[in-house]
Amino acid sequence: MKERLTGAIILVALIVLLVPELLTGPTAGVTARRASGSGHSPVRTYTLPLAGRGPSAPWGVQTGVFPRQADALRMQQQLRIWRLASRINRISIDGRPQWRVVAGPVNSRAAAEVLERQLRAHGMRGAVRQM
Repeated sequence: MKERLTGAIILVALIVLLVPELLTGPTAGVTARRASGSGHSPVRTYTLPLAGRGPSAPWGVQTGVFPRQADALRMQQQLRIWRLASRINRISIDGRPQWRVVAGPVNSRAAAEVLERQLRAHGMRGAVRQM
């Protein structure tokens, strides 16, 4: 009985949240236009932002660049202990492989600066950068 009640509550919550979105569609990036030369109703088109450099590109805090991957993995593990997301990117400096550790991503420079202050509170220095 308890499982059925829980399942019913979950279904009702999903219906309440998803049905209005399905009926109206997303609101951001929606444009309406008429089909050329016809009396048809407007056609909805959706614009999705793509990741890349620009105002909407993700931000992060570079916490280190290491010549050994094991060192980068240790740094990433420490960030996980602090419950911070991070990435390791393989880069090349003077023809030698290096591993860059970046905490994040976050959506804005301001959020990255907050993240950098959190790292400083743990005694770690970092550089805010666009990813």
